[in-house]
Amino acid sequence: MVQFGNYLINNINSSFSNIETFNTAENYIQYNNLKKILKKNKDSWNDTFETEFIENLEGNLTKIYNVVQKEYKQIVNKLNKFEDISINSLEDNTDFELLELELNNLISNLYDLDKFIRLNYSGFLKILKKHDKILPNYILKPIFEIRLNNKPFFKTLENYDYIVIKLSNINEKIKNKGNKPSYDKQNSSAGGKQTNFVRQTTKYWVHPDNITEVKLRILKNLPVLVFNPDKEFNKDDMAISSIYFDNEDLDLYYGRLRKDEGAEAHRIRWYGGMQTNTIFVERKTHREDWTGEKSIKARFSTKEKTINDFLSGKYQLNEVTTPNQSKENIQLSKEIQYFHLKHHLRPVVRSFYHRTAYQLPGDARVRCSLDTELTLVREDNFDGYDRTHGNWRRMDIGIDWPFSNLPDKDIERFPYAVLEVKLQTQLGQEPPTWIKELISSNLVESVPKFSKFLHGIATLLPNKIDQVPFWIPQMDVDIRKPSPGQNKISYANHQENDTARGNGFDEEEAVGGFASYGSLKADDIEDLEEAENFLPTAVSKNSPNADYLKEKVTSSKPGSIQKYFWCTIYHIDDFLYSGNESVVVATPDAYYTTDIKPPPGKSIYVPMRIEPKVYFATERTFLSWISIILTLNSLNLILLNYGSRANMISSLGFTICCLFMLIWETYIYLKRCVAIRMKWNIEGIFEDKIGVNSIVVLLLSSFVFGYFVSLYNQ
Repeated sequence: MVQFGNYLINNINSSFSNIETFNTAENYIQYNNLKKILKKNKDSWNDTFETEFIENLEGNLTKIYNVVQKEYKQIVNKLNKFEDISINSLEDNTDFELLELELNNLISNLYDLDKFIRLNYSGFLKILKKHDKILPNYILKPIFEIRLNNKPFFKTLENYDYIVIKLSNINEKIKNKGNKPSYDKQNSSAGGKQTNFVRQTTKYWVHPDNITEVKLRILKNLPVLVFNPDKEFNKDDMAISSIYFDNEDLDLYYGRLRKDEGAEAHRIRWYGGMQTNTIFVERKTHREDWTGEKSIKARFSTKEKTINDFLSGKYQLNEVTTPNQSKENIQLSKEIQYFHLKHHLRPVVRSFYHRTAYQLPGDARVRCSLDTELTLVREDNFDGYDRTHGNWRRMDIGIDWPFSNLPDKDIERFPYAVLEVKLQTQLGQEPPTWIKELISSNLVESVPKFSKFLHGIATLLPNKIDQVPFWIPQMDVDIRKPSPGQNKISYANHQENDTARGNGFDEEEAVGGFASYGSLKADDIEDLEEAENFLPTAVSKNSPNADYLKEKVTSSKPGSIQKYFWCTIYHIDDFLYSGNESVVVATPDAYYTTDIKPPPGKSIYVPMRIEPKVYFATERTFLSWISIILTLNSLNLILLNYGSRANMISSLGFTICCLFMLIWETYIYLKRCVAIRMKWNIEGIFEDKIGVNSIVVLLLSSFVFGYFVSLYNQ
């Protein structure tokens, strides 16, 4: 693990800012010097050393606070100048191009300032932690945090979202040269008259260190979606809260976890603060691909005061009570109400986050949303304490993140932001280049099918469940990936950003399920340790032979026939005992293995999903060969029973050919079944070049043999 001092130096040396202040190491916290003082004098430390250390630390704080305030004021002043520019005063395209270049510089400066703040704030926290660890008799952190709050440079960008929205408005105004953008709503929202279009939704985790850069990268291509541009900005408007429902047995959790056909998720959602009166009741229904249907999300709105009565069955939506509701919404409300009463649903988990949405108004082809400060909170009464006190939501919290008043057992603060990219492209059309560059960069980590509901249940109620999603055992994995080069917002000179390839769009539902999540070569399975690293599972001793076989494989000589033999036996044993890889068994005696090896370019292993049609296709191929063998064997029997002596001898060649085809195709079928079941993606394992060519040669040889036998007898 890289020490923070080296990490700080590397970041300073590898970065380049057009703000000279951020290129000078003296303007950062002198972390290494402070650490040397601690280590050098730790044995003889006294009050004098402590006073000098605090003064040194105070000097660093004052220096950084002044730098941040100075640079922030300059950025705000430039931002205000952009707003004051009259678009009508610009005469030609040159003026717009210059404005665009200046705006790019401003966006870069904002990114540099955010990075400067994060590096220094981390430095203060780490040096205080190191001080208290080395000198337990001189606890400094609680005291110095007061001084940090007196000069809160780390809170300078608290209104960052407001700045992003202003930048978005200015950027759109400049890109459209002062004109309101014209969108073809018919074409953009529904793919035009083209009926063959593909919808694709992918989810990614974003480390806090990369949130700013991700926001600014998207901002340069998509504007921030503001539903009411006339309303003054308020961060509370970006807050989204959802109450998820389930019963005592967590039937909805297990259904969504296993991706059962028709599995439902029920939630109640509101936007903004607790005083919001409009509440949305939603139902999400999962559809398997083999059904030919798409998963559905349906919802209707109602007033907050009616929610409790609606859930208890005392209040119903109908033409009398809600004349403004459509017939579809009334029917939906009846179905949801019946489901709640039948399955005895109650509030279980609340999710809260701030969402920044990016989309061209009226254009649904490319949509992005970034959820930050994601928090999961318990709402259940499974431990005997009713947190909602009979209400549909608990009232002891609002949207005051980070909810410091809650006990640790009631809250889970998710460590990353969640980026969701929704694309609607015409069949065969490539996604926009900037999208492909973003999702294949080192800034995001692909986690398809990530669910806030599943994560909340799995982390807040671990004692009530015995299965968890695939990402839970990997939560301790550091998803940050090293930058392959200059990885930052480009400046006005249009410097290119290198990207670390390896994420891309994860076609989780690609045909066969083998095209995604990297490609395993044969060498990757040479050692058992590497092979089993691809199995993110809680080790619960499902197979009684697992330990014995593991010992045999690890003790065998690498590359030997013996090692391959035991490795094959191990996989067959695992094949017989393994279950659904996307669901991790978590029995009381289980422990999570952290030795999980993801595909190249990724930090999180994502299980491949094998659709039922893959098995059916394999069986159809095998049955087709059996049909050919039976036809050929029928011809062979006719020659044997009703032909001349020459024909009887000729049938010998066809008999050999039929036997070879039967044995070979049975072997290929079994090999493919094991490969599909084990989710192997070894190059060439699903091809059959040898068998087909051999059969053709045998058939030709049989015909030639029969022909010469006939000639000989004549």
